[in-house]
Amino acid sequence: MIAALRYASAASMSAVKYSCVLWAGLIGWLVFGERLSAGMIIGGMLIVVSGIIISWHEVRKGRGTEKLGQLSRDSAAECPSRRSRRW
Repeated sequence: MIAALRYASAASMSAVKYSCVLWAGLIGWLVFGERLSAGMIIGGMLIVVSGIIISWHEVRKGRGTEKLGQLSRDSAAECPSRRSRRW
């Protein structure tokens, strides 16, 4: 998540960060049979809607596409340094 902040604004990454709440609710419902409360459903809908609005705003401002091009160029330059690490 920290590395993603180099390529995107904090506002655009906030919806991605809060999506973990959606995944936790979905896994709890599917795997453990937990019941979803009305608050969880409304909160999940707010997270999805905010992500859509932020994405639309970023594309409209033109910040969405230029960062993707930069990401592919930068990641190609960084790959050799990652290969030198031994795990």
